[in-house]
Amino acid sequence: MIATDAAEIANSNGKVKSIMYTAHLPQTIFVEPCARKTALLADVKAAMSELVAIHNAEFEALMREDFIDLDVLRARLRVARERKAGLIEIYREHVTSHGC
Repeated sequence: MIATDAAEIANSNGKVKSIMYTAHLPQTIFVEPCARKTALLADVKAAMSELVAIHNAEFEALMREDFIDLDVLRARLRVARERKAGLIEIYREHVTSHGC
């Protein structure tokens, strides 16, 4: 969309007159985000939230001195980190190949 506006300028004898002008470039450029990119980012965000939740549970288990639970949480952390890394790689490949 090209914007058209009115402006007032003073001519050489001091009288003000109104002129119309058209911008050569759009005022704003908005690119609709790729649906796949948006979905992948949501997946990465969820994976990172899961990691934070596991870290919080790990800290709580440490405060309770529940070392058995700590071992379980460490295993969950390993799986969650691998999942997050895989999702980031899928996202990177999509952005690189799709150009979005």
